[in-house]
Amino acid sequence: MLSPTRCPSCRWKPDPEQARFSCHTRAFSLYATLTTPTIARYRKASYNGDFGSYVNIGGPWTGNRFTFKTPPGYEYCLSVVGHYWVGATSQWSAERCISSPLDDRSLTAATAGWTRASWSAFYLGTATHTTKYGASLTRAVQGKRFYLVATKCATCGTVSVYLGTTYIGSVNLYAATTQRQTVIALPAQASVFSGTLKVTTRSSGKLVQIDGLAVRRT
Repeated sequence: MLSPTRCPSCRWKPDPEQARFSCHTRAFSLYATLTTPTIARYRKASYNGDFGSYVNIGGPWTGNRFTFKTPPGYEYCLSVVGHYWVGATSQWSAERCISSPLDDRSLTAATAGWTRASWSAFYLGTATHTTKYGASLTRAVQGKRFYLVATKCATCGTVSVYLGTTYIGSVNLYAATTQRQTVIALPAQASVFSGTLKVTTRSSGKLVQIDGLAVRRT
């Protein structure tokens, strides 16, 4: 399973020939290095919608790098096809998918007690925090996989996460040293959920600092 923030070095080898594609993300931009003349395409889905049609990125390229931004709240799935100068092409490769989180400003405070802070160390410059028990943030979503972006620290508390009224897990935000923009995977769902995701604090007097939420349909 790929994380929403990282596309590890990957090699795609579609038949009958090889189209190789290595990629990674940096600050939620995709950088791809092509080792075979290649054409790439992507499809994308928003945090609360389905995938659209494929979009060709252009090409063919070889031995070069292309990059494009992955905006907050979208999942991108990329595939490639080998292009050979005699005019032949390979089959399209399997997809590899990445997701950029929504900012905390996209979450709705369903209860009182939340405060927004601004700082360059936070994802997209802001984070939303509370020390109250039972405080909730919500967002309408569609997806199978969900990831909290949050701060971990020695005085941090815990949260429970719900899809609709169904409890899917708790997250302990304790860490011996402060870790910002930590990406925390929640239990994957068997099918696409469409409805309200809710994050509720389950600690009192301890910091819960939410920095974002990533959603994936794949």
